[in-house]
Amino acid sequence: MNLSVSELVRSIKSVLDSQPHLQRVKVVGELSNLTKHRSGHWYFSLKDDKARINCVMFASYNQAVSFVAEEGQQVVVTAMTTVYVGSGQLQLVCSTMALDGEGALYQQYLELRDTLHKEGLFSPQFKQPLPSYPQRIGVIAGHQSAALADVLKTLESRWPLATVVVYESLVQGPKASEQLLTKLQ
Repeated sequence: MNLSVSELVRSIKSVLDSQPHLQRVKVVGELSNLTKHRSGHWYFSLKDDKARINCVMFASYNQAVSFVAEEGQQVVVTAMTTVYVGSGQLQLVCSTMALDGEGALYQQYLELRDTLHKEGLFSPQFKQPLPSYPQRIGVIAGHQSAALADVLKTLESRWPLATVVVYESLVQGPKASEQLLTKLQ
């Protein structure tokens, strides 16, 4: 039996929606990619060091949030697990959000930024001007990653005259930083 994409996604959504233990879950994670839409809805991701999930919190619910939601905060949400049919992506539809401390990943980022700033690495003397019309562009990305495909597609549409050189590297995990540094050199 052949299924259309929409039939398959609706079937997956139906199975997921029929699981009572997934209809009201509490999830702890770090707020990431927070977008507050003009409709009042919030779109964001919750992440930890191993995974990420997309979330939505409709305006009627986020009005009850008692703090200013910001990138990097550690939060606890109460949510329903579902599949957004339009994209086929798993997501959480959040009904409550509470602050649970500042996210560890964001804190690491801030500490690194402060360290680099103290070393003077953000000062103008270290910045090199970018060419107006680059002839050669280097990209470091994971092998056959979606990010690489997106970058190549964007470069092809915006600057097709540039030569693109791809350097494949691990981008996650314990060996990623070593490989990324090697590719940068």
